[in-house]
Amino acid sequence: MTPASLTPRTSLPGAAQSLHELPRAALWKLTLLKAVSLALWLGVLLSGGHRYWREVLREQIDAHRSSVAESRRDVVRMQIDLHRQRAALNSNRVEFRNLIASAGAVQSQAATRRNTQLLLEQIAVKSRAVRQTGLRTGGT
Repeated sequence: MTPASLTPRTSLPGAAQSLHELPRAALWKLTLLKAVSLALWLGVLLSGGHRYWREVLREQIDAHRSSVAESRRDVVRMQIDLHRQRAALNSNRVEFRNLIASAGAVQSQAATRRNTQLLLEQIAVKSRAVRQTGLRTGGT
């Protein structure tokens, strides 16, 4: 017996026996195919995860923004109501002062205007928010 007759034969003459015996070009092609399929699978997983977590974060952020907006809306409404109450109280005081003034000695319009101007100047000195407030002097 010869050693050539002892080697196993494949169904096709000239076919490679293992991966180590494959031609170098075929090995590179298989490696490239495996890398591309792995990269594709990883890309699908990453893009799906990205879309899922982006939606979850968007829902959480929207819920947080809505709760903050509601609380701030309540604060603003409360401040507006407070300002309305102050305006109503001040208008009631002015009406009451005018009633008392008309019941007592009648002041001239010029005296009333002068007293109001002095009051506005005192407010402007105390609070810098009121900058240039003045009364128009009419032709009286």
